[in-house]
Amino acid sequence: MEKLKQATAFVQQYNEDVDKALEVISEVQEFIDGIGNAKKAHAVLIDLKAVRELQAV
Repeated sequence: MEKLKQATAFVQQYNEDVDKALEVISEVQEFIDGIGNAKKAHAVLIDLKAVRELQAV
């Protein structure tokens, strides 16, 4: 019976650790998505700058 309690506690801790890891993965993915969005926004700003420069000519 003691082995069963230990195994159950181990599995519960494992599940909690996996949940924490999934949360971290999700946060990292959001960060990566944010970088991608920032790169896209930067490209748009560069394009707008180029358009303004062309209009000034």
